[in-house]
Amino acid sequence: MNMAVFLPELKDACFKSEGEYKLFNTLAALDDEFTVVHSCPWLRPSVNRIFSQTKHRYINLFRNNKKNLTGETDFVITHPKYGILCIEVKTGDYHPLGARFVHAKDRHIIDPLDQVKNNAFTTIDLLEQKQISCPVG
Repeated sequence: MNMAVFLPELKDACFKSEGEYKLFNTLAALDDEFTVVHSCPWLRPSVNRIFSQTKHRYINLFRNNKKNLTGETDFVITHPKYGILCIEVKTGDYHPLGARFVHAKDRHIIDPLDQVKNNAFTTIDLLEQKQISCPVG
């Protein structure tokens, strides 16, 4: 059993936090049937519409639905049998506020569950457009 396949490899990875670095190293214990994509950028398929005459209508539509046109998933773990798991890593001095977290110093609120949900549903949409079906968590 070999370790998981990483995209990018450790020597080419850029970590935004100590938590991402620690999780990257922890995921190395997975076997080579797993592929781990770190800092996976995505672009919604509908973004190609923003260059059309209805540019502003589409931008406003996405803002009203709180959907981002682009984004990044901290980790996407894939396996041929188990499917895909999207993970959002948060580190720092935060205090829980229901399902959200409040930064202790500057008091901004983050919602990692909503963020990873958006990432997962975007991943599902992208896979469906390519007619690829697999479980996504």
